[in-house]
Amino acid sequence: MIAPPTEGAEKRATPPLWPLLAAIFLLGCALRIVPWTSHHGLGYDESWYRRYLVLLDEHGFSAYPDVCSAYLQDGQAETTIAKAPPVRALFVVGGLIWKRLEFGSAPPSDMTTVDGAAGDPAVISLHRIATLFGCLALIPAWALGRRLFPEREAQAALALFACSPLLIHTSQHGLVDGVYGTCALFVLWTLFESLREKAHPAWLAGFGFSFALLVLAKENALFVGLAVTGIMLLSRPLGLAPAGLRHWAAAIIGGLAALAFLSWAAGGFRTMVDVYLLFIHKVQVMPYAHETGKGPWSRYLVDLMLFTPLTLCFALGGTFRTLCGDRRAAVLLLFLGITYAIMCSVPNGMNLRYTTIWEFPLRALATVQAGVLTARFARRGLALAIVVALLCAVDIGQYHHFFVTYRLYELAPEYLLRASEIIIK
Repeated sequence: MIAPPTEGAEKRATPPLWPLLAAIFLLGCALRIVPWTSHHGLGYDESWYRRYLVLLDEHGFSAYPDVCSAYLQDGQAETTIAKAPPVRALFVVGGLIWKRLEFGSAPPSDMTTVDGAAGDPAVISLHRIATLFGCLALIPAWALGRRLFPEREAQAALALFACSPLLIHTSQHGLVDGVYGTCALFVLWTLFESLREKAHPAWLAGFGFSFALLVLAKENALFVGLAVTGIMLLSRPLGLAPAGLRHWAAAIIGGLAALAFLSWAAGGFRTMVDVYLLFIHKVQVMPYAHETGKGPWSRYLVDLMLFTPLTLCFALGGTFRTLCGDRRAAVLLLFLGITYAIMCSVPNGMNLRYTTIWEFPLRALATVQAGVLTARFARRGLALAIVVALLCAVDIGQYHHFFVTYRLYELAPEYLLRASEIIIK
């Protein structure tokens, strides 16, 4: 069981090294903002998010029900394949607001030209939203890290998180996965804060609001919701205050508020449900999903070993340390275990892009192992900094290898294997 820190321990905690912290934040933001990917096309999901944004921009937000109705009508034909659903409202509406603020009433670009996507206001706005959320994720990563670790290790976890190849990738394109991952991390942080002794009631409001944003971001919020349920049920063994009625009410109210908004935007609760069900059905029969979304329960471990091998090895070491008594990251390990069990069980639904919700838990567990390896050095802080800098350098190198050298966009196993030169032909 984790003993919650005492007031005296909190007062004696090492103060943040502000210059180093600022440098880590700047590095993380720069990696997400500066365009250094070599893939400049428009991805399949991005093209649909753009279409929804353009329709809302041209006809007003009141056209949202018409967009959802058109989605359902188009999906009635058996020949149509799965398309990103328009009810991922946080991303679409966020892009619409950004477009209006930056570009006003500017018309869409001609997408048939070579530079059409690069100069299209809708595409740029969606990209900006993905980048914004990618940068915002650094805040809960640091705040939650400080609750779990001493200051030096919290900054180490933040540095590893800042250099995540997957999060850099989702921030460099108009993809909803990074937005979803950021919302999930805010949910974890606010839940953890609200479960502390004498927590301020504002944390409950923050938890409910974060959960609402998560539901608005993506239908995969169900996976995070189940993990959050597990954490609240086991809060006392995890060393946190027991989850009371207020915590359950905050989650339920936040989720219901988000569903009410989605129902209103879709033109009715039934329409919203039909959009989700159609998307799930189409994914299950989509040839691309059959080709790339299958695999055994260990599929994600294989993908991560190809993608971020050194960080995964450290995270596995931290996992065993946590299971053997070092319980600082036990909350994150429980979250990781529940969501992993669910996500590897979805038929034809495995994709490395969906694992943005695991990035901070994995890097926190890697920090546990890095701390163990450097514990006996006389200058432990310097040793930890060197190990973390090595891990960050390897991860940035992995990003450059996959996304700059090999120009990857999708992260299917075949593409990862070919880029790793395990498959040559």
